[in-house]
Amino acid sequence: RRQRQMCKETVVEQYIKRYGYPPTVRDIGKGLGYRSPSTVHGYLRQLKEEHLIESDGSKPRTLHIN
Repeated sequence: RRQRQMCKETVVEQYIKRYGYPPTVRDIGKGLGYRSPSTVHGYLRQLKEEHLIESDGSKPRTLHIN
């Protein structure tokens, strides 16, 4: 549930709408109230496994919502 909220309803979509490009891991963490980037990486990994998002791990800010 938290992953879907992060992806669809809150941080990622709002950030993209506001700035025109995807947030960094730290931006997502800040929006969700997390200090640890590893927690955000875990959520992003789960979202990728569920095919809710796509990203290129070798490039920053390549997050795309499916």
